[in-house]
Amino acid sequence: MENSKRQIPIVIDTERNEPIWVASLSWIYEQHELQEIRQANIKHHRFVCQNCKQLVYLHAKRDDDSRHGHQYYFSHPEGIDCDWKSDSKSRAEIYAGVSEGDKHWQMKELLAKTLINLPNWEVVDVDTQFVFSLDKLKRAKPDLHARYFGTDVAFEIQLRSESPKVILDRQHFYQEKEWPLIWLSAENEDQILDFFDKERIAVKQVQKDIAFCNRGNWFIFNKFLASQSLEKKQLTILTKVWEPSLAGKKIYYDWCQYSVTYDQLTHHDGETFYRDFYALDRALKADLVEQGKLRVLANIDHFKNQEYRDWSQFLVAAKICWPTLDMSSDADWLHSVFKEDYYRRVLQVKSTVLTIIRYYSSDMPSSYKRWEQFALKLSHLYFGFHKNMSLSVLEKIMLILGYDLSTKLGRRQKSYARAVHNFFDYEAFKPYQALCLRAIELSEHKEELLHTPNVLARLNDPMKKSIEINSSLDDFLEWFASDPICEQRGL
Repeated sequence: MENSKRQIPIVIDTERNEPIWVASLSWIYEQHELQEIRQANIKHHRFVCQNCKQLVYLHAKRDDDSRHGHQYYFSHPEGIDCDWKSDSKSRAEIYAGVSEGDKHWQMKELLAKTLINLPNWEVVDVDTQFVFSLDKLKRAKPDLHARYFGTDVAFEIQLRSESPKVILDRQHFYQEKEWPLIWLSAENEDQILDFFDKERIAVKQVQKDIAFCNRGNWFIFNKFLASQSLEKKQLTILTKVWEPSLAGKKIYYDWCQYSVTYDQLTHHDGETFYRDFYALDRALKADLVEQGKLRVLANIDHFKNQEYRDWSQFLVAAKICWPTLDMSSDADWLHSVFKEDYYRRVLQVKSTVLTIIRYYSSDMPSSYKRWEQFALKLSHLYFGFHKNMSLSVLEKIMLILGYDLSTKLGRRQKSYARAVHNFFDYEAFKPYQALCLRAIELSEHKEELLHTPNVLARLNDPMKKSIEINSSLDDFLEWFASDPICEQRGL
């Protein structure tokens, strides 16, 4: 591409307030996304030059070595003064005012002769008469005006470049008149004869522009297809569709082609199409989302970091089995799964804590050994676990919180009140008085405890209070008493 074509190196996406390097367009965007950019600036003036902040349009130059078969670049429309403005003319400008060549006329003649010999078709005019909008303020001259079963149809023969604005304006004109509009291109006849061949046929930019104004479809007509039409007694055209396909965990895009009759086409909102790319793409993306969700649910117990502590760790694990995860649309669902599964895992841990402490009094050595193994396994999760924690203190804390630990230590015996005494009566427990007070605040028996005479006597007796403070279990208590709450309070 000439250097003049690249004189606008950066544009601004005003919708997202982000700069875009023009050199990266082809590898950042899929083909249909580039088409949306071309159309968006016509409709919404979304992209502007970074240098002068004035309107730019996306253009294309044929490049067989490029990913999409074209190199894309921005340029200013006429009348804009900018240091970056290209002095070269676009292909559309070069062709402006130039009379149509022989090939264009041959195509119109071929189409007209074909339709004349097909049942239910009537050729009204071939490029001589204007048709007007309903308010008579706008007019257009179709390359060929025909009627099919009495319904007006406009054909446009497109062999050279045209701007997306012209294509959209033409479609809006015929949409208002409720006429179907068919854009027809010509392709090499030898390639059409062997249209099931997998060999890639280069797609011109004008054909891409037409396709993405017609839900990813553009149409071909030539001598071979004219012969096919007469043989079938139905107008037969070749349709090329920008079509998505699902392979593994990703959607791939390519041009697919179909030999179809006019009756197989759909006309809606000014667009003509055989297969709706956008509907197909939405359906495949929905399938991909469902597959991704199913893989997350199926693999949730097999994530490498099974004891994940936070959302970010869960997200890393989820993306391994759902690489196309879209956080703008799927985050709420994924977060609800994370919360549900995280709560399930946390409750399992809390239930294990209770089980170990319940066995502490009856089997102290075994409980400490199991606790040490358990704490080492969970130390990286910052739940407040460490292997040297005092299980005797934890036993009393669990009782204060309202958990039953045995038939003799539980709510029926009001063990939560007697457990408070330990933190004021025994030297080994006094350093944990602050922990005891916090447990009372978090206990379901808080009101009763604060109105129990023996508890109040200890809380209000300055001689019972300790100077030394041990905070080694504080984090553990806050975590254990936090949401989700372990409901296994009974035996």
